[in-house]
Amino acid sequence: MLGAAAMVACSLDTGTNPFGSISDLSVSPANVRLSVGESREVVCSALDPAGRPLERIPPVTWFVPNARVALLEQVSPNDRARQRITGTGVGTADTQCTYDGFSAAVLINVVPFVVTATAVPATQTVGQTTTVTLSVATETGQAFPLLPPYQVVWSSSATGVMQVATSGNGGTATLTALAPGLATITASLRGFSDVGEVGRWSLAVTVQAATGS
Repeated sequence: MLGAAAMVACSLDTGTNPFGSISDLSVSPANVRLSVGESREVVCSALDPAGRPLERIPPVTWFVPNARVALLEQVSPNDRARQRITGTGVGTADTQCTYDGFSAAVLINVVPFVVTATAVPATQTVGQTTTVTLSVATETGQAFPLLPPYQVVWSSSATGVMQVATSGNGGTATLTALAPGLATITASLRGFSDVGEVGRWSLAVTVQAATGS
């Protein structure tokens, strides 16, 4: 679904450079940390020989080497210097802004969602059922709706001990204790099919025999 790279490119008319003398490029901020699905704006500036930003920004080219981590979108049709970065998968990407042999980079660090759940007893009895509902938030605590393409894949390390049943996007599951033993219940939050896991919740549950059995 996502390509290996994303680029916003442009061309410069031949002839005299109308943007002034350029000595370097700079990107602000130089580091971006965000959760999957979050966006941040970054700006590329051209510097003059004294290190001051030029008033006019040349038509720079942006490049993201790994679109599985982040995608770029131009904020304004007439402003190539300003881009919106959106996290698509957990990982890092060194995104570059280039022009006429100059380049500047912004390090993008996309972190997993924070996945929490309603209370689940760590010790249960054979035959006991528990409903667990997940909540998803960004690292900064902003709630994130569990909508397509995001879904939860549940698993039990011992299906004979603890069974998991879900429906819909998997945001809610029913746990059923089947037999004495230990089982780890894991909920893996996934987004686009080619970016893998973007958040996780897990809990170890001990199942005991029913009293008198």
